[in-house]
Amino acid sequence: MKISECLRLSATSALVLSCLCQVAHAIEVKRTDLFSKCEKNYQVDWYISREKATRIQPFDAIFRGTKDKDPGLWFIRAGETKVTIWENAPGAIADGSCSSWFRSSNVVPAAGTLEPDGTNFVVVGTDGCDINAVKRRDEALPDIQIRYDVAYRKELGYSDEPASAGTEYFYYVQLASTPHDKNYSTKKGAGEKTNIPDQRFRKWGDIEMFPSTCQNIHLHYCGDGVVDTAFGEECDPKMDMACTPTCKKQ
Repeated sequence: MKISECLRLSATSALVLSCLCQVAHAIEVKRTDLFSKCEKNYQVDWYISREKATRIQPFDAIFRGTKDKDPGLWFIRAGETKVTIWENAPGAIADGSCSSWFRSSNVVPAAGTLEPDGTNFVVVGTDGCDINAVKRRDEALPDIQIRYDVAYRKELGYSDEPASAGTEYFYYVQLASTPHDKNYSTKKGAGEKTNIPDQRFRKWGDIEMFPSTCQNIHLHYCGDGVVDTAFGEECDPKMDMACTPTCKKQ
């Protein structure tokens, strides 16, 4: 897809991350059979179709709060960043899906500088994961887990030398308040990035790692045996024979 076409289509939030992919570097992604215990854990609930695959677009967001005394930028490293995916039961993620991940922001500003304090910055995204409604093997665990190990370098300062050709520092802001809430966009609207106006040559420190983050995805659908009122269900066919296939009372 051409960037111009992506920007046009990205007026619908479902295609936001497809646009981010055009301006970001690829990130290593792998599957695992082991459920992770991360330093930070978030739960995300997704309502999907029982009849066909549903496309979702997970992402990782980083928060720099007032306790962070470092006033400089943090540069996100795509080469050392990794995404690891676990699924509770085979087939939860469609074959060949969820394999393209990328760096959404290449820098994260300090709290209260370019953005208000309390801002979440979207740093890792995907062009989409096709999800199927399958029964969990372990009911005590989520349907899908996505682990993010994000690498970065702290800004040590800069000189008056001009930036090298093609250098561009940019970031995307998450509008939702929850760090991994699925409902998010960018500061200026879907498909637009915010540039750092000062493009001078910058000096960066050693590569460091953010605390590992696990996004634990719980899937909900009509017919899963639970009345998901938060998603508009009035009943569930597994519990009520009079319930419609769309989980509405007759």
